Amino acid sequence: MKRRLLFPLLALSSSLALVACGDKEPDEDDGDGSIDTDTDGTDTDTDTDGTDTDTDTDGTDTDTDTTAPVDSDGDGYDSTEDCDDANPDVNPGADEVCNGMDDDCDGDVDDADSDVDTSTGATFFLDDDGDGYGDEYSTIEACDRPDGYSDRSDDCDDANAAVNPGATEICNDIDDDCDSEIDVGAADMADWYADGDGDGFGDDADAVSACEAPDGYVADGGDCNDLDEWTWPGAEELCDGADNDCDSGTGERGLATWWDGRTGRPTDVTDDLGGTSSRPGSLSLDDDGTLSICEGTWYTNLSIGADVTVRGEGGDATDVVLDGADSDTVVRIDGDSLDVTLADLTITGGAGSESSGIGLGVAGGVHCEDVSSFATSLSVRDSIIERNTSTGIGGGLQAIGCDAQLSGVELAYNDAETGGGGAFSYYGGLSVDDTEVYGNSTDADVGGLFLFGDGSTEFVLEDVDVYDNVAIEWVGGVAIVAGALSWTGSTSGASGATRNEDAGYGAALYLEDAEAEIDGVDFGEPGTSDDNAPFDIYVHALGAQYNAGDDATFSCDSGDGCGDVDDFTVNSTDYTWTSVDSFLGVAYMADSEDTLVGFESFGSADSSCTADFFVLGRDTAPGSSAAYDYDIEWAGYGYDVPTADAWFGPDADIFMVAEEGRSYVAGFICDCADGDYCYTYATPSGTTGADMGLGDTTGFVFGDWSGTGEDAYFYPLSEGLGELFYQRFQVTSL
Repeated sequence: MKRRLLFPLLALSSSLALVACGDKEPDEDDGDGSIDTDTDGTDTDTDTDGTDTDTDTDGTDTDTDTTAPVDSDGDGYDSTEDCDDANPDVNPGADEVCNGMDDDCDGDVDDADSDVDTSTGATFFLDDDGDGYGDEYSTIEACDRPDGYSDRSDDCDDANAAVNPGATEICNDIDDDCDSEIDVGAADMADWYADGDGDGFGDDADAVSACEAPDGYVADGGDCNDLDEWTWPGAEELCDGADNDCDSGTGERGLATWWDGRTGRPTDVTDDLGGTSSRPGSLSLDDDGTLSICEGTWYTNLSIGADVTVRGEGGDATDVVLDGADSDTVVRIDGDSLDVTLADLTITGGAGSESSGIGLGVAGGVHCEDVSSFATSLSVRDSIIERNTSTGIGGGLQAIGCDAQLSGVELAYNDAETGGGGAFSYYGGLSVDDTEVYGNSTDADVGGLFLFGDGSTEFVLEDVDVYDNVAIEWVGGVAIVAGALSWTGSTSGASGATRNEDAGYGAALYLEDAEAEIDGVDFGEPGTSDDNAPFDIYVHALGAQYNAGDDATFSCDSGDGCGDVDDFTVNSTDYTWTSVDSFLGVAYMADSEDTLVGFESFGSADSSCTADFFVLGRDTAPGSSAAYDYDIEWAGYGYDVPTADAWFGPDADIFMVAEEGRSYVAGFICDCADGDYCYTYATPSGTTGADMGLGDTTGFVFGDWSGTGEDAYFYPLSEGLGELFYQRFQVTSL
């Protein structure tokens, strides 16, 4: 607050002094009680307000008012000094503050007054770039915003008018809107799409908006499979089961694609693989990888010399057909220690004629050969190998030194001239499951599967159905030579050997220097349309024949044959029978098709006697006592007759299957030196029939007989003669 000067009091003191000193008397002419105090000789106080306002010495009275000054607002300043005597806050002694008024009555308002108290105003911020937002570190206090300043302090770059809190964030690596985030939420952000497979096109369902592509994102969407690097809009269509070009209107039929095993890159091999029925295509695969073949019939010859998978796309073998056009082997695999897989294919029309590494003609369908390391692995899955031929062995499949696995395969209607119409495996294991082997044939041995090992080779069949295969000579179904077979059936799938045919050496299963474990396998019930002909199983070393029914379980080996042997003894030693050059035999009617392993007679001889044993048979049972013609079913010569009572004869030499409903005779003729006799035993007349293992006895045959099967004299039990010779039969039932 300014201090007030006491001007009236000082003026009064001056007047008094002048009077006292004898100066010229003051002028007075207005009669107001106040006098003109100057000494100019002229009364200038002409008013009547009682106050002399003429204080000068110029001789002129200027005090002409007639009213005394007042202080209306009580601020100590009357109206002559106070520029707003109605406002006590306004007077010459007031401080100038920011309020739009001249507080100190100096004629200057607010910022125009150099004495203004700017703390009562506001803080303003230098707006150097003129964008309306100032720099919080460059300030000024004032009543009103000066030019070049802003009342906003949040400009994060006051040198750039495009950067301020009111700006629009755009993609420029600058925090345009001063929110401490660069390019976040920018108005011009682009959409980016996750590219999971790195093919340059992203997934529309996984998109983000950003100024720059985040890691793993690309500008182009529309990838219909972002897990497949070979699938994107406009890509080349491949044979891989995928919509590579993301266009459902294009397909894969008639395409073939090679996938390099090292780089994974695809190559179109359609033109190389495919040909015509008159000129098949050819393709050699000598590098590791996968060949994908799409729907269609492909006339081709395929050569494989590396670790390769050949697959038909779509999972249905009937859709992808490899046809050799009767020109050569369809698929030929040749190399050391390879790993090859064939899947979801039909392989047909192959014609194998060249010689293999062991001097045999190659297969027509699939030929696999590794005669160096014997370590190649061949897997055939869910495929059909049908109607292929070979001038050698193995019409459908030949695996020489290859360990082969077949799963879900049909091996059908293949033919080989010299054996193994369906398949031939040599010195390599074979494992087969869920597979059908049917309709295959050969002009020689083994219509179905011919499996040849090294003595320790294992062959495994599980849920394998072998049926309707034919061999003109030996073995219609499966032959095992120098190996071990495990053949297992289950309730979930068919497993068996039925309706196979050959000329008499085990239509279903043949074993030579081999053993077998059979578990739950069907061989067709004897006498039904499913039965094999002429019998089921043949063990070469024993010449043993067997029949087995459905769901059969048994073991076989070359030394002992198959199954267990049961003994059946008929009649007794009640009566001694002497024979010289006469045939003595027990007659029986077969009621099963089990195996007569052997039989023996009980007796002795004087000395130096041998006996010839026979099994005779005829289709119809003999009637009353009479001579009948029989067929010689089996004959064994020169069995020694003991000189003391004992069993003698072919106890495990016959191994002949019976034919249900056929009439048989088992007996012998002694051949002794002159004067020597054979002795055996019989049961007295009136004996009833006995179970001899293959059926009940029906009588006996006795008499002079030439050994030709003609004129064997039969005596039926029904006529009461009933003297049955004492014999023991060995029978196996599978």
